[in-house]
Amino acid sequence: MNLRGTVVPIIDLRARFSMAEKQYDQFTCIVVVNVGQRVVGLVVDTVSDVLNIPNDSIADPPELASTGDTSCITGMGKLGERIVMLLDTGRLVGLDKLPGLAETAA
Repeated sequence: MNLRGTVVPIIDLRARFSMAEKQYDQFTCIVVVNVGQRVVGLVVDTVSDVLNIPNDSIADPPELASTGDTSCITGMGKLGERIVMLLDTGRLVGLDKLPGLAETAA
């Protein structure tokens, strides 16, 4: 993707987590994140909110009885009655697998 003159790699999170493909629709979004010194776009099904979670509201990630990859989950955030999983974008995008990201992220 070209974002204001900068080439930004895009990662579809459904593919990253080995989920079934889904046709892109009007709710599909690209969330732009900083990973180290680079910018990466993450394709997601939808975005419902953008939250600021205080550090004292973040707990360790739970042990999940799942065969899926949970290595990118860094914690659970609580905001009011809501609980959200927090992801490590460096692990999520696989810094060691994307050319040019690993050496600029340090």
